[in-house]
Amino acid sequence: MLERLGRNLILVTATMAAIIVGILIATIFLTMLGNAGNVEMSEYFSTYMSGTIGIVLGTCILWLYMKRSDRWNVCLNTKEEVYVKMMCVYSLVAVCICRFVFEVVSTFVLSRLMPNMAGYIPRGITEFDKTMNVMENLIVTVSSIVIAPVSEEILFRKCLYGSLKKEFGVAAAMILTSILFAVLHGYGVQGFLSCALAGFIFACLYEKTGNIWYSIAAHLLCNVVAYLSSYMEKIKVFGKPLRYEVNGYYTYHTGIFIIAIFIVLYCFIRFWVKGTMKK
Repeated sequence: MLERLGRNLILVTATMAAIIVGILIATIFLTMLGNAGNVEMSEYFSTYMSGTIGIVLGTCILWLYMKRSDRWNVCLNTKEEVYVKMMCVYSLVAVCICRFVFEVVSTFVLSRLMPNMAGYIPRGITEFDKTMNVMENLIVTVSSIVIAPVSEEILFRKCLYGSLKKEFGVAAAMILTSILFAVLHGYGVQGFLSCALAGFIFACLYEKTGNIWYSIAAHLLCNVVAYLSSYMEKIKVFGKPLRYEVNGYYTYHTGIFIIAIFIVLYCFIRFWVKGTMKK
């Protein structure tokens, strides 16, 4: 047991070290680029891109580290093919649970229990439009919707989840990687819980399908919804915005919540219980 803990502690430490090294390299690169090319970058853009590039580089470093090890290399293999219909259904259900259902329920509970502890909650990329130019906005949008889901899923699900499952089993690996996933994002109470739930569901998808592209698709769709959240706050239905704030926490319109519940129940009954999913 101690030997297994030691091996995985080394792996997690290597992961954190790889991310830190990646962030340092990205920060130095952006600083040199700005100085050499006399390019002005907004504070949010440089901070966001340093973190994103750092995650990508850290993922690459960890991948190479695991590839060189016979013990960890087996975790990087893909077992199953990708089926578009399954991917779409799984992604839709994941978004409904992680975004629409969870945020409504968590806001209802947290806004009453901890009204002053919301902390920072991501409100969508457009929240930072005033500090970024058009090109910076475009780069951040593409990065958050495409690059981040791919690199984070490879890092947390394929690398970390695969290795931890090999040593400690499915349940422990899902819980540990979900917590690490939430910690890395560094949001407030609701954001932390939302990221932890999302990480758990992404791990479930990866475990069920054996292919990382399913969790990547679900992650990508969740990020698209996050990107659109600022726009949803401006659209009103029956006098209420599609997304709004309650005591510092963000929730969705009751209509969206009901539709999400219906979609989850429908998909669960048809595709999981009855087993009618066609590949």
